[in-house]
Amino acid sequence: MRYLRFPLYNSGRCGISNATMSLECGLGLGVLLDRAVVLEGNFSPRGNLVSHFGLTNDHRARITDLYEMPIPWVSGEDFDNLSSRELTCATLFDGPLHSALFYWPPTLNVNDPDLLLFANGKPASNFLTERQEDHSVDILEIVGSATLSFYSYFFYLPAAERTALHRMLRRFRPKACYREFAAHVAGSIGEFNATHIRLGDFRATYGTTTNDRSPSHVLDGLEPHFKTDETLVICTD
Repeated sequence: MRYLRFPLYNSGRCGISNATMSLECGLGLGVLLDRAVVLEGNFSPRGNLVSHFGLTNDHRARITDLYEMPIPWVSGEDFDNLSSRELTCATLFDGPLHSALFYWPPTLNVNDPDLLLFANGKPASNFLTERQEDHSVDILEIVGSATLSFYSYFFYLPAAERTALHRMLRRFRPKACYREFAAHVAGSIGEFNATHIRLGDFRATYGTTTNDRSPSHVLDGLEPHFKTDETLVICTD
């Protein structure tokens, strides 16, 4: 079996949305390159072990515990036990994924106007290509954990390959128990609007931060969009 070594963004210790986006890119590369994905940094977030009202969560869930995984994969810490032989390794890309574009197949013309428009100014040196013409390489690896990107900005694919990617992404979804629980909660609330209000993790950023905001700012932002007599679900960090 051939492998793609893919480090999850921030070594797995980030919020669920960022971890999910990173994982989607890794799985997308795996399905296009026809390789099992070795997920480095498949750890639980630091804040995931909690105790409230005498109830504890002793199992620290990883991002891969939440989803149905549509292609073969293994955690990095388990990978060394898979094979007794020496495996060959080559670097696929060294740099932040958000600055890159992955086009497939490698025979595509990198000077095609449509591809360059999609790249949106990313230099050609940042385009990922596959040294995979040599299929004897056992492990291709992404270097570093700056693997956060939207898959829709990262993959440039013809119709057939795009269909294969979308087919995989449709199978990458929360496990049935979480989908059923979410449906139960939503059904018990009835019709509702929803908003996500960030409270803490951007307090020390440049520019306007949550320290500069007040409840009145939130209400001013919501009022044009939501009727005050309708149920509002508020999610926070």
